Amino acid sequence: RVKVLTYNLFWWNLFGRRGGDGRSAGKLIAQTAGSEGYDLMGFQECDDRSRILGDAKAEGLQGDWEALDGGRALGLMYRKD
Repeated sequence: RVKVLTYNLFWWNLFGRRGGDGRSAGKLIAQTAGSEGYDLMGFQECDDRSRILGDAKAEGLQGDWEALDGGRALGLMYRKD
């Protein structure tokens, strides 16, 4: 079984206007990962993959992740462990 997250971050709003809104995206990712966690995550309108991953880890996301630049504000992440 593979658990996948897709998420349109609306970067211009969430980070451009609201400054990240208290790591709200990271909180949502960590909370919805549950005990099983995600295997793959894909993000639209993602200008900084490391910020999203850092926020999610700060909020409790587990695992060792690799982040890939999908180009054109697309972020892809997969769990390495």
